[in-house]
Amino acid sequence: MKKLRTKNLNTLEYWEEFFTIKRKPSRFNKMAFHDRGEVIINTIIGELSKEDSILDVGAGLGAIIRQCLAKKKDLKFTAADFSPNGIKYIKEELKIPAYVADITKELPFADNSFDVVICAETLEHLEDPLSALEKLKRIARKKVIVTVPYDENIIDRIISTSHLWSFSEKDFKGRVVKQNPFMVCILKI
Repeated sequence: MKKLRTKNLNTLEYWEEFFTIKRKPSRFNKMAFHDRGEVIINTIIGELSKEDSILDVGAGLGAIIRQCLAKKKDLKFTAADFSPNGIKYIKEELKIPAYVADITKELPFADNSFDVVICAETLEHLEDPLSALEKLKRIARKKVIVTVPYDENIIDRIISTSHLWSFSEKDFKGRVVKQNPFMVCILKI
């Protein structure tokens, strides 16, 4: 793991404003996430079954959930994010259980609460991503699926001012399924 910056812009105020402005996904947001998101979604979908209870931590506005449900409608998702605006949007638009929960604190779920826990494009924003990973593992019964940007370059660092960390496959001890420009890691519990 490489520390990219010391100033953390990832405050609740930052993300509340972000989710208020970006409630309706813009054409740019759709294009920027589409190619990367499609590979992430296809990899995640291959790991999920309709019998699984699935939690998306750091769900934001539910982009991962929405795209997974578009491909497999019978998946049982729950969402968690620390942004009340994001959670409100998910409840209104996706009609699934959604909870305000902060991964930097203790998550409000019992041990082994979900078969699969997904944390997509979130760990790079946290002061202590390794502690967050342990919290995800605590609430997962079968597996944790994590996606993070992969070995970001100088351009990525300039564009994405909210990323505190960059990761490489050695950070996940060989459990990397896909890489470049991001990694999908599947951690079996």
